[in-house]
Parts: sequence; C-alpha cells; structure tokens
Amino acid sequence: MGHSLTKTKALLVSAWLTAALWSITLTFGAQTTQRSRPETALRDNTEGVLLLGRGNPSAASEKFRAAIKLRAAFTEAHVNLGTALLESGDLDGALDEFRIAAKLRPQSAKAHLGLATALRRKGDLKGAVQEYQAALALEPSNPDARNGLGVTLQQQPDLSGAIRELQQAVKLDPRSPQFHSNLGVALAQAGRRKDAIVEFSRALELDDRFCEAHNNLGLAFQEAGNLTEAIDDFLRAARCQPGSAQIRYNLGLALEQNKNLDGAIEQFREAARLDPVFAQVHYNLSRALAKKGDSSAAAAERGKFESLQRSASNGTARARVNRGVGLAEKGDLVGAVQEFQAALDVNPDYAEAHYNLGRAKQDKGDVKGAIDEFRLALRSNPGYLEAHNNLGVALRQQGASEEARKEFETTLSLSPTFVAGHYNLGMMMVQQGELDSAVNEFQAAIRLKPDYAEAHYALGSALRRQGKLELAEEAFQAAEKLDSRSKSHP
Repeated sequence: MGHSLTKTKALLVSAWLTAALWSITLTFGAQTTQRSRPETALRDNTEGVLLLGRGNPSAASEKFRAAIKLRAAFTEAHVNLGTALLESGDLDGALDEFRIAAKLRPQSAKAHLGLATALRRKGDLKGAVQEYQAALALEPSNPDARNGLGVTLQQQPDLSGAIRELQQAVKLDPRSPQFHSNLGVALAQAGRRKDAIVEFSRALELDDRFCEAHNNLGLAFQEAGNLTEAIDDFLRAARCQPGSAQIRYNLGLALEQNKNLDGAIEQFREAARLDPVFAQVHYNLSRALAKKGDSSAAAAERGKFESLQRSASNGTARARVNRGVGLAEKGDLVGAVQEFQAALDVNPDYAEAHYNLGRAKQDKGDVKGAIDEFRLALRSNPGYLEAHNNLGVALRQQGASEEARKEFETTLSLSPTFVAGHYNLGMMMVQQGELDSAVNEFQAAIRLKPDYAEAHYALGSALRRQGKLELAEEAFQAAEKLDSRSKSHP
C-alpha cells in the first residue's frame, strides 16, 4: 500500500421511488343491513390505504388481497397491493401486481409508474426506463415519473438524459427539494459544478434541514476551492445527521485542507468512533496527528489502518453494509439482511450494521428483531439519532407506548430540530390524550418543515378533537394542498 489514499467523498442521492396510493373519497349514503361485494371491496381497499399510511404494509397487504378476492378486476387494489409489497421487500410479488394492474387498465399511469419502480429496484434499468416512458406517454406532466426516469438514466449512466428528465421534474414541481438535489448530483457528476451548486442551494432554500443537500453542497464548494462555505455546509449536515461517519470524514478533510488540524483531528476521531472499520479515517487521522507532531498517536492510528487493510475488514464490514443498503433500496431485503449479518460477523459492535439490520427486519415485519438490533446499535453508539427514532417507531408498533415516547424525547434532546422526532412524539401524545402538547409538537414539525403534509394532517386531526374546527379545517386544507401538489417525492 502506498502512502496516499483516494479521499472518499460520496455524493448522496435519495431516490426512493414508490407508487402513489390511490386517493379514495368515501361517500356516505343510506345505510343498508348488508353490504354488496363492491362496497366491501372498496372498504377493504380503503382500510388497506390507511394501514399502509400508518407504516403497516403487512396488514395493508391482507386488506388489499381481501378487496381483490371480492373484485378481481379492482385495478386500484392491485396497484396498492404492489406498493405494499414493495415496502415489505417482496419485489417479485410487487411486479406481479403492477403487471396485473397495467393489463387491467393499460391507461393507468400509476400502474406503469409502480412497475417502473419495482423494475428499477430489481436492477432491470432498461425495463424501468420503458415503464417510466409508458407512464409519461399517459401523463407527460407527472413529476414523479420524470424524476424516476432521470434517476434511472443516471444509474445507467446516461447523464445528459438524466439531466434532461430531472430538469423537467424540477420545472413541473419546483418546490421539491429532493428533485433539485437529484438534479444537482447529476450535474456534479457531469462536471457542471456551478450549476450543481445552484440546485443544491435551491433545495436548501426549500428545506434547510435537508441533510444530504448540505453534504452535497459542501462537496461541490470543496471541489470549487470555497472551503469556508464547504465547512459551513458540512457542519450543518453533521448537526442534522449526527450519526453519519461519512459526513464527519468529509468535514475533517475540509478542515485539514483549510489548515485547521485540531478541528480535523476532532472530526476524524468522531468518524472513527461512529464507524471503527472506516480505514481511510484512521489513515487521515494518522497524517493529521503526524502534522501536529504527535508521533506516537499517529503511529497508533497508522497501525489501525494497516490492521484493517490486512484483515480486509475495510473491504468486508463497511462494504458489506454498503452492499446491504443497495440491496435494500432495490427491495431485496433477504439479501440485505445477509450482508448486514456478514458485516457483524467481522465487527460485532458495528453500530451502522446493527441499525441497517434493524431497518431491514422492521420492513420485513420482524418488529421484535428490529428492536433488538436498534438497541445493539445504541449500545455501540448512544448518540445514534436515527436508531433512537426507529427504536421508538418499533416500540410503538409493539404497543410499548411509554418506552417509545422516551425514545422520541431522546431524539429531540440530541437534536431539537429533528423533524421526525417532533412528529412521532406528537403522535404518541395524541394516543395518550395529551392534545395540547401534541399540537405543539406538530406545529414544531411544521415550522421546521413547512411542506410536511403528514404533520399538517395530524395537526388538523388533533385540533378537531379539541373542537377547534376552523383551525382544523385550515390544517386539513394545507395538507390536501401539499398532497395534491406532490403525492410522493422519491
């Protein structure tokens, strides 16, 4: 091994693409003593939509299957079942349902969009492109289809095509921070750094708590030589995603480049604590310590780096986690679990591996197993914000309300601007009858993220239960406006 390493600086892209649930409007007519089969099918489908919205894809799938059993040609239920199966990691089952929906109703853009999403996660990029194009032939102004097609072309990679489609997505929905960020990544990969900076900046104007955009903007500024701006954005990214070793590492590199060795050493040490097998961290920490004249500490870090290289832990544990995340994004939860477990065979205390294994188990419906993994992640890294939050969600799914509430409160003690923490704590307070406090939490979430449709809806529900009907209606209208503007942002 030589005396220099390529500095790992990953542009982060969130491109989760899910087919939008069909919007169901219930009309209440005269009551009858016996429901007809179509009415029952509609009821089952509606209940499935509600269950899926509450994060219970397994129970939702059963409702959608019940609707289909009563009405085999119920296109909406097939699309929704495909969506639920995607969330559960059953890619093949999702593909079957979307294909049935597309056959039943060839003019359904949602069926083609869902099919494209499943194919992309399956790794069939060519098939995904064809289905996105089919959706766009039916709905040329569908921003989610444009974004999905752009991200898929970026993976091929066809950067010129990706930029074209992502620009269309941004034009159709200029208020989506995710669309702007995805476009920024494509522009950065194409060498158009200045244009990328514009897009990342626009994403942050829309959502200042968008961690990935802060990280990406920091990378773009760093490459442009604007170290002050780069450091500022890396710091912001680290504050809103404190459990990310990669962001800490990027910040350390920028600080070192800016001649701030003490700051760089602090960040490299934090990155090493968060991810002990991140070999490049130990290497760069060794270099920074050597520059400070601390030869013994530098030698110790160099020894850790060389040990990781010799044992191939760098290529196993970390790479296994990365491969597992990639498989999970494609919907292959079985393969993802195998990769995360293999990472833990190398390093049983690897917090990131425990956390991702917990996420995969949670998506598969193994709530108890997820809770165990999140707790192991927190044993290795007590400040792991996302692990506290997901542990709270899992505990709530198990009915352990008080324990769940403590986890959400912990997330906010670690990061008072963590939007999901306010929302989840508010939901717990509603469940426990603390409506005034719940309203405060939902309002806090909305202040931090004004386009958070779910928080507006939850606020409306809480206000309605308080009897504040006019305020509740305002919140519902805000939620409906946001939902109709963009039903699902990948």
